[in-house]
Amino acid sequence: MLDLSFQQLLLRAGGVLLLSLVHGIALVLIARALGNKRPQYEGRLTINPFQHLDVLGAMALILFSYGWGRPVEVDGMSPRKRLFLALGSLLATLLVTLLLANALWSLGAIFPGSTAATVTAFARIYSEIAAGFIALNWFPLLPLTGGLLMPAISRPLSNWARRHHVLVTLCLLALILSGAVGRVLDPLRLALTSFISAASFA
Repeated sequence: MLDLSFQQLLLRAGGVLLLSLVHGIALVLIARALGNKRPQYEGRLTINPFQHLDVLGAMALILFSYGWGRPVEVDGMSPRKRLFLALGSLLATLLVTLLLANALWSLGAIFPGSTAATVTAFARIYSEIAAGFIALNWFPLLPLTGGLLMPAISRPLSNWARRHHVLVTLCLLALILSGAVGRVLDPLRLALTSFISAASFA
């Protein structure tokens, strides 16, 4: 767990809200482009970040830089389209993160003193959170974005995970809390963070 001040906690919470919105909208728009409008009909095509937020996943992101958003339901979608949806939404999240980080960095150069420092800090914190989110969510496990691929990998396993989604979610949270996820994924998260920083803050 990070040693967080109140200001850092607020900045990280804001970063998680922004990330939830970015990734949630990406999921809905790509699903719609692939012919599945169920997420849109379920009210997910909205700029309200709380509609895309998973409470436990958000808490994990704030405190540990690893977490997840609210999954989308896309019953009837082919395995190939599920692959495009999962990987496409994560790639879109990375691209939008690069754009946002650049925009925030530019704003930070305009504002004076403490405001500039806050904007720049938010840009870095958002980039770090987004990197951890992307590093974790390509795994084909519910409730992660990669969990969209579970029916294509194993329908029985997918059905079991859906029936026991609370247990699966708690196990994933326990792995994050224990530091096991960090020990495995920190090199990838740090590499993504460095890539975003090099592209945005240079």
